[in-house]
Amino acid sequence: MSLSETRQLLEESRKIVEENGENQSVPLLLNTFINLVSSIDKRLQSVEKGIDKFGEIKNIITSLTSRVITNEKGLQTCQGKITELENNIQGVGNLFDNLKSQCDKNKSLNDKNSSEIDKTKTSINKVSKDISEIKSQGRTSTECNCQDELANLKERVLDLSCRSMKNNLIFTGLYGVRDENTEELLRGFLYNEIGIDYKIEFGNVHRFGRSQRGMRPIVARFLYQSDLQYVLENAYRYGIKQQFPKEIEDRRKKLYPIMKEAKYNRRNVKLVRDRLYIDNELYEIHDDIDTFDRQGHLEERNDATPGNEHSTPNSQGDRRSTKRPRTSSTPSRWEIDNVNISANDVHIENSNLINDLSDCNIFSGQQYNVINLCTNDYNTIDITPSNIPVGGNTCTDEIYDQINMIFDVNVEIENANILDDENPNALSSESLDLSHAKATNIQNINLIYINCCGLKHKLQYPEFETLLQKHEILCFVESKTDDMDEICIPGYKIKAKNRRKISRVKSGGIVLGFRENISDCIQVIETNSKFVLWCKISRLFKDGVVILGVVYIPPEYTAYSSPDAFGEIESEYLELSSKYENIFMVGDFNARTASEKDYIFIDENDKNNELECVSVNDVCNLNLFNIPIDRNSMDKGKNRYGNQLLELCKCNSLFIMNGRLATDIAGKFTCRNASVVDYCLCNVNFIKNIISLNVLEFSHLYSDVHCPLFICLNCNQSVKESIEQNNFTSQSNKKVNKWDHEKKPEFRENLNFEKLDSLLHDLVNVNLESINDDMINSFVDEIGLILIESARETLGTRSDKPKKRAYKNKGDKPWFNLECKFERQNYRKFKRKLKTRPSPLLSNKVKESEKRYKKVMDKAIKNIKKI
Repeated sequence: MSLSETRQLLEESRKIVEENGENQSVPLLLNTFINLVSSIDKRLQSVEKGIDKFGEIKNIITSLTSRVITNEKGLQTCQGKITELENNIQGVGNLFDNLKSQCDKNKSLNDKNSSEIDKTKTSINKVSKDISEIKSQGRTSTECNCQDELANLKERVLDLSCRSMKNNLIFTGLYGVRDENTEELLRGFLYNEIGIDYKIEFGNVHRFGRSQRGMRPIVARFLYQSDLQYVLENAYRYGIKQQFPKEIEDRRKKLYPIMKEAKYNRRNVKLVRDRLYIDNELYEIHDDIDTFDRQGHLEERNDATPGNEHSTPNSQGDRRSTKRPRTSSTPSRWEIDNVNISANDVHIENSNLINDLSDCNIFSGQQYNVINLCTNDYNTIDITPSNIPVGGNTCTDEIYDQINMIFDVNVEIENANILDDENPNALSSESLDLSHAKATNIQNINLIYINCCGLKHKLQYPEFETLLQKHEILCFVESKTDDMDEICIPGYKIKAKNRRKISRVKSGGIVLGFRENISDCIQVIETNSKFVLWCKISRLFKDGVVILGVVYIPPEYTAYSSPDAFGEIESEYLELSSKYENIFMVGDFNARTASEKDYIFIDENDKNNELECVSVNDVCNLNLFNIPIDRNSMDKGKNRYGNQLLELCKCNSLFIMNGRLATDIAGKFTCRNASVVDYCLCNVNFIKNIISLNVLEFSHLYSDVHCPLFICLNCNQSVKESIEQNNFTSQSNKKVNKWDHEKKPEFRENLNFEKLDSLLHDLVNVNLESINDDMINSFVDEIGLILIESARETLGTRSDKPKKRAYKNKGDKPWFNLECKFERQNYRKFKRKLKTRPSPLLSNKVKESEKRYKKVMDKAIKNIKKI
């Protein structure tokens, strides 16, 4: 029913009601109302269906709205990307415009240079034609002028070549790989090594020359001179230099030795291209090379052989001759005044040997007067040129000791620790003592290093304690101690760096021990790194202060390992190396390095590379001490720590002594008889102090899996005698009698005034800026010795009876029972047999008896602890 029909039905119903009024029948009205309600119900049903359709329309409209919003967002993103793309395209366009402008500039410059070169070539050709015409016509008068003009033209060509190379730098020592990006490699080097954090513009970067050990030099053209100068100012530690033509390089090679010598004498030196200015005066090269002596004056070298004038240092011997000598105890550093023995008194059968000796400049001035013939067996003298660096200014300690033993001269150097680079002549005039007929034996410093894996427990073993008593310096790692533990070794002072202050489970730890009589010479240096214990050793070595580092780095992939271990050690090493010259380290690095090279060698003699480094490679100095450059190792494996250790050595000029010295030329295993992880490292200045390095046999009584390292060091004899003299009153039975005032004049007469005058002269001439504690101690020691000698002669000495002390057997410990003694007897018996009759069977028996002996001692120690 439609709406109109419903309206019509309502009207008819209203009329019927109005017409009939009260007479209308109720059924009729009800029927009418039912029809009306039915129509209304139908209409309402149709309306409800329409309303349901409105919900679907609403959903459709909502989905359309979300789609429109998504499309709007996508449109905005596209617009942003289009804007960014336009900006990038604009930047690329600007970059191309800049590159194009630079290329145009370079092209114009190259065209200009090419035109100049063409003109020069044309002029050279014209001059050559004129010369040929002049020669044909016999005009000899103008020939010299043509040669001068030709030489000037060559100089102009060289000048143009230098100008074209003025923005080029050559980088050496950067390893190359196949398909490398040379420019990115160079940028990484400048960022990581030199610290340049901004982008440097290069014109061109490429490698050139022949490949040697995978390292071809890199030449880079800088667009800005300021960048080039900044790199050169920070390149003193690396092989970086300007590029010059070959002719200029040859001229510079001739000037390098002169420049080094002048720098040594603290002259104002400047090398500009191929011109050397010394004290703002141009230095000219003559036929005989002029060099500067140690006093800063010019002197002619008459030993230059014909044909070798202006020769570059193209061999290791030549490089050593121009190298500044290190501070050492060689005779060239001594000044001797009060000796009047003529050099003619020395009789040597072969006079050529004396000439070779004098050419070495071992002694200077009156120092030749020291040599005195005290024996008639002069025919046994063995001084050959191979043992002496010809043309050098220093002599090795071994040659000097050989000369002393041949001539039976006892040279006793007192207080050699006052020698340094600033005051080499500050030495007492009584530094030579020729009164004795035999040379005294030099006592060495014995150092032992052990990875003991529990120091307190190992100290219970008698064999371990006996081993320690043979050495002056003790180094232990993996001691497994904390700050609450008290380590007591009779006769030694102990310093420790523990992993933790208090710990229930103990691990790691570094312990340093040294004899009490040298405790005044050793001082521990406090640092932050827990992987190394540094100490300063003074007065024990001829070169002054020596730094010793005891290292323990936990194994890789353990709870205690750290990726920054080598970095911490290197940072502290660099800080100490800036103050001290002699540094060596010993310890367990847990690094396997196989036989890889621990140095970077730059071949300075390769003419194909057209390079010449001003600095001398430290690795070349190994030949001075008869130490091979390449080392050996029985361990053929490598690990990540090994690579880091090799990088540490290469970057800081440290050398691994394992497998280099004659006592360990094979590079023996140090751990489990399968690997080498315990090393001795040192810089080139300290190598001469190492006499030997031995890897001792493994024993369960010393360590769990590691072999001890024994290092013998050459000490300063006079300082050791001075230390023993300072302890004379406490260690010797002879003592000086009490003072007597009546003998005061006699005491004055017995004073050695020559020594006092010499000391006064040294004190007046001492350089106040170079005074240190060692120099003060040396002067005080000499004054004390003079007073003690006078007191002995005046007052006399007496001998006191030594106090009787109860002797206690070292093996009589509370836990050392009969079973321990029985096993020790068997162990020592098999060891004696093994020495006399070595065999694999006896070796196995020694190992088995050692294990039983250790097991019995451990059981006895455990039982005594329970009680």
